[in-house]
Amino acid sequence: MINVENGFERGLRQLKAFIKGKRVMLTIENPDTTETNRKFIRVPAESAGWRRPSKNNGASESQEA
Repeated sequence: MINVENGFERGLRQLKAFIKGKRVMLTIENPDTTETNRKFIRVPAESAGWRRPSKNNGASESQEA
């Protein structure tokens, strides 16, 4: 039996791996339209615009009273 996953589950697993610091690859449409033999390409998540969350969870370091 073939295990077919939906896109949401795959995306969630990719996001969790990315947050843990793993190297995640994404499949996107090829921006180079002259390359007709490669409709989709694999790129690192950082190249696709993903950014790692900050370690301080948005808290400013200068909040000492």
